[in-house]
Amino acid sequence: MLRVIATLLVVIGHCTYFNIITEYGGCDYSYLLVDKSFVFKVVSKLTSFIYIFHMPLFIALSGALFAKSLHRGHYTSFKELVNKKAKRLIVPFIVVTLLFAVPIKFLSGYFNESTNVFKDILIGQILLQGNTHLWYLA
Repeated sequence: MLRVIATLLVVIGHCTYFNIITEYGGCDYSYLLVDKSFVFKVVSKLTSFIYIFHMPLFIALSGALFAKSLHRGHYTSFKELVNKKAKRLIVPFIVVTLLFAVPIKFLSGYFNESTNVFKDILIGQILLQGNTHLWYLA
């Protein structure tokens, strides 16, 4: 239940991203906020509050669940742990990055100012040097 609440807090927190700029690309939708309304101000304050604890909460949950799986004997060796985690986390990260995140960012104009789109995708998205989703899996 706590994971569901934390996930909802992340979604709420990410709803106020209007300006995402890195050296590997970016987009600025802040011009859409002609008038910073009362609702926008409240949501921004809520986002600031959520950002105080939402990632530490995820990390604590992850550690607790990992410890529980260790006690149950799910990982008998380091090699087994690495193989299972790579299949479960790294492979989906690469697939979702290439088939979802990069096309969405390309269509939204994130790479419009890029002089080398391939380099920006490789370094900024795959190697996680720019703004990208699923950064916590690496």
